[in-house]
Amino acid sequence: MDNFGNKGVAIVLIILIMGGSLALFFMMQVMNQVNPDVHEETHNYDVVGVLYDEDCTGTGTTKYAPESAKAYVYSFELRISSKSHSETIRMPLIFTTDDKMKDMFHYVGEETIGDVAVSVYTQENQEGFCTFYIGEKCKMIRCTIVSDDYSVTADIIESS
Repeated sequence: MDNFGNKGVAIVLIILIMGGSLALFFMMQVMNQVNPDVHEETHNYDVVGVLYDEDCTGTGTTKYAPESAKAYVYSFELRISSKSHSETIRMPLIFTTDDKMKDMFHYVGEETIGDVAVSVYTQENQEGFCTFYIGEKCKMIRCTIVSDDYSVTADIIESS
């Protein structure tokens, strides 16, 4: 075979490999839409407690933040307000790929909230002393945060 024939075969192989790669990419995109990863769901929370010695209420969210293939990372935010004050509490929640909170969170044990078995973790950070109640697939069911300025509990709002 001459040099031109070898180049032609190489070009055809490259085109086939690129076409196959694109087809695989689009197939994976469709599969992800049909079977979404429950780890990537956003969850909403109702918050009650005390803020600067006044009763407070608020809302919260956990949103998946795809930062690493080696961990599940979530952005956790609470917005609370009382009659004369308001606060926003933000922190990351980081889980290993086997759905355990990372070492920066202290594992306490197992509990049941309603009919849901949860793993309990604590952490003291700039926001205060936090207790996290984690269900399956990194789903936070409840969180309590206590600091000098507030004491709040966030409970998940389950969609019907």
